[in-house]
Amino acid sequence: MKKIKNNKKQEPLTKISETDSGARRANIITGLIVAFFVGVSFYVRAIIPYERMSQVMAEGLTFAMDDAVFHMRLVENTIANFPNRIFYDAFTQFPYGNRLHWGALFDQTIAAISIIAGRIFDGGAPSQLTINTVGSFYPAVLGALCVIPAFYIAKELAGRKAGIIAAALTALLPGQFLSRSVLGFTDNHIAEVLFLTIAVMYFVMALKKSESLTFDNFRESKVHLVIPGFINAIMAGFFLGIYLLNWTAGVFFIVVFGIFIGLQFVIDNLKSKPTDYLIIISIPLFIIPALLVSPYVEIGNGFDSAYYSLLHIVVPLIGLAMTALLYTILKKMKPSPIAFIIILAVIMGVGGLVIKLILPDLFATTLGNMAIMFSARTGGQATVAEAQTMNTATAVGYFGINYYLSFIGLAIIGYISIRRQKPEYTLVAVWSIFILLISLAELRFSYYYAINVAVMTSVWAAFILDWVGWKEFNLNSIKNTISSLKAYPIIILLILIVGMIFYPQDSSIFKISTTATKSGALTAGYFEWYDAMKWMRNNTPDTGVDYYGTYTRPAQGEKYPYPSTAYGVMSWWDYGHDITYWGHRIPNANPFQAGIGGGDTHSPGASTFLTAQTEQEANKILDELGTRYIVTDGFMAYGIQNIIATWNKQTDIMDAGFSGTTEFQPNKFYITGIRTNNGYQQAPGLKSFTSMTGKLHILDTDGLQRYRLVHETFPSPATLNAKVGGGNPQLEEQSKALYNLMFGHNTASQAIAPQATGYVKIFEYVKGGNIFGTAPANTTVSISLPIKTNQGREFKYTQTTMSDRHGLFSLVVPYSTTGWETRTTNFDTKPTGKYVISVNGKSKEFDMTESQIVLGRSISIGMT
Repeated sequence: MKKIKNNKKQEPLTKISETDSGARRANIITGLIVAFFVGVSFYVRAIIPYERMSQVMAEGLTFAMDDAVFHMRLVENTIANFPNRIFYDAFTQFPYGNRLHWGALFDQTIAAISIIAGRIFDGGAPSQLTINTVGSFYPAVLGALCVIPAFYIAKELAGRKAGIIAAALTALLPGQFLSRSVLGFTDNHIAEVLFLTIAVMYFVMALKKSESLTFDNFRESKVHLVIPGFINAIMAGFFLGIYLLNWTAGVFFIVVFGIFIGLQFVIDNLKSKPTDYLIIISIPLFIIPALLVSPYVEIGNGFDSAYYSLLHIVVPLIGLAMTALLYTILKKMKPSPIAFIIILAVIMGVGGLVIKLILPDLFATTLGNMAIMFSARTGGQATVAEAQTMNTATAVGYFGINYYLSFIGLAIIGYISIRRQKPEYTLVAVWSIFILLISLAELRFSYYYAINVAVMTSVWAAFILDWVGWKEFNLNSIKNTISSLKAYPIIILLILIVGMIFYPQDSSIFKISTTATKSGALTAGYFEWYDAMKWMRNNTPDTGVDYYGTYTRPAQGEKYPYPSTAYGVMSWWDYGHDITYWGHRIPNANPFQAGIGGGDTHSPGASTFLTAQTEQEANKILDELGTRYIVTDGFMAYGIQNIIATWNKQTDIMDAGFSGTTEFQPNKFYITGIRTNNGYQQAPGLKSFTSMTGKLHILDTDGLQRYRLVHETFPSPATLNAKVGGGNPQLEEQSKALYNLMFGHNTASQAIAPQATGYVKIFEYVKGGNIFGTAPANTTVSISLPIKTNQGREFKYTQTTMSDRHGLFSLVVPYSTTGWETRTTNFDTKPTGKYVISVNGKSKEFDMTESQIVLGRSISIGMT
């Protein structure tokens, strides 16, 4: 038989071997580079701040104020009840307690790692140091791991070069992404970024296998063609579910993925491309997250996106049903591109109308709520720092010139998506646009957008390098590129690219980032608040509520059945979690923005109490809320009284004189102005001093009947990031000097010493001791009492009243001159002498016991 000649050129085995060897070498080099940037990312986030924070880690002094400390409260509670994590907490928002909308997995993971570490290093239950160490490093580890999915997404889009650039940028970009993944910023935000990015990574990988994901291949059992893409789809669904277990409101991104699928149907129909892969990928993408969250879903939550509810089941099912419907329409009807777009619009319109009519709550949470996500906040919400809109200057501060370069990358991605029919590009474009829109509306979401900026900028950079001939990331490609072109232009181009991306402002992003993380998650006033709460924990009566217990949630709107020993601690809502975690006491308001009160109805809460202009009004609020202690700080007193008043929907915040059409009226507003030769100087108005915040923190309870200062911290924040807005001692002295200048001459006001006082102050709300007496008719009666604080600062408490026409008078005073007693506050700010009562130059000294003050008992004094 004649042999058939094979004309196909055979590659030499040595050349094949060299090719495989080169690919392996490139993979190894790439892996080492990515690992290097993971290490750099961890170094910036953890090692740099650890050098400063290691000595105070045992006391939990690495965790960011606000949400991070409350996460650690939940971690400690979860360890005590493992694996259960509470979804209702009676140790916050007294007297109601608070439902918790946070996903459980973040806290459960830290708890589990702590328990394992405790077995290894502590020989049993984890020590506090072990728990704090795990909790502190966890966000830094997650932040460092974000480098890996960012690399793979960019690599899948534009090759290894893009992946490496994306990895470098992810490791070093400053801004919200960095600050929320630093040592001690133990919040679920960085977990959100990591697991959503991993889900997108696997989704991209699945889409790249789209041509193999067909029903024919399934029917013909072509496993080798189907399995890789389908496994990636399963992993995408799994990590999307993990993402939802870290953040309940993440259900929004299931809608985003659904929008991508609908858009991709349109694009594929336009190009007559098969769409089997979309329905095949959608099955695990939508089903797995619904299954993972289903154990946490409560039917009673309705369709509330803030809690695990029916929404987390229905939205994925709607997404899958829509995908199946669109696939069937294309398969059976084969409509033209325009007809299909019309059909899609009709389905969405009719479907939305049906949902609105049949399930109005579902409509309100989804379609009816979409505009809110992309809109700027108003009212009190607009005063929250992280809820501000992200303007261009802020974006450039976070991302440098990469903010602009990323739009070029987005344009390239969009072009390839449509022109070359690449669904993975469509996905990244849709994902990036939605992240950008929510970031512009609320800058906190820029911690998500950092990954998108890194990916899109890397695509732009890779496109340029491809254009000059550097197609592949390996040594041979570099040599070939340099040999085919002049070396100098390539080197100059590389320097320009690296310079633009990594040297965005007046310094490198490495220097910017390493400088930003030196203090970890600590901010101004941190140590003062810790000092105050540690004192409160050790020197005030126990609430009688188990800090490590589990709690049965009362009916909606009902108060929790606290023991009679329980009480609330009033402060601005920013500090509620600090009171819970460090003080082991129960705040009336917290950073869940619960207990703020105010609004159109001026309901009882933190805003109404702190802005109350009379003691009687304030007392009524505290009585209703069961409050015993009040905690203030310099930032509340000198930096945000206008913000507190905004939450209470007050109209007397900013002096109308700033409009230039009328004179300033300093007696009527929180913020006023003083005319100067250069125009005007902004100054605190009288209401900043006559509010309860002012009367307590600035005037040290002078003239108040039922409030006493029991402890204060040292005067101002240490050198660590001193906050000009409130912690600056010069601001306190300046505000007091302006008060003396504008109001000290007023007979209703008296001058106050322009000195720096305790940054954080703790006050106790007591019944007060009653003084009944006689004096000449219609005569001024005054009392005074010398006070010395625990910091050695001295001031005088005074109060005046008038005797009536019968010569009778009464006073209520808050300070005990005989010291504390059992089961009362162990105060270390106290009188240094006796009360002195004066009438017409005649004076008497007298004592008031702690029992008289706490129980509201009475004494009689004759001054006639």
